[in-house]
Amino acid sequence: MIPIGQQNATHPGFVAKDRAYDCLKCMNHSARERGYPEMLDSEGLEAWNLYLMLQDQQRIGMDVIGLDYNCLPGVFDILGIPTRERMGLFERLVMINRAIQDRNAKKREQQALRDKARNQGPGGSGFRSGVA
Repeated sequence: MIPIGQQNATHPGFVAKDRAYDCLKCMNHSARERGYPEMLDSEGLEAWNLYLMLQDQQRIGMDVIGLDYNCLPGVFDILGIPTRERMGLFERLVMINRAIQDRNAKKREQQALRDKARNQGPGGSGFRSGVA
């Protein structure tokens, strides 16, 4: 943590020289920069932290499918999340997971298009002679 009074005024979480950075403000800035939805109010922040905690609980097929929700009841129990709060937290977690999976799918599509364009030979046949 940066000592109070030494905050960089250009940091996205900057509030004032005599106050700690606002992590939520910084995270929302990063979400906008990366094309994620800006939804991190205090409840969204709880879901985001849970999403980050569960990164090693991914379902994988031919590609990453997303979070494996089967682990959630146990995780909710371990974290002591009251039953009445679980549905709302789960819904926010699903929104985050879908937004990230959609963004990753778009990035893969864009990369595939770039790869295809790069591999097209001068005649458009897709054949590369290997001669530079």
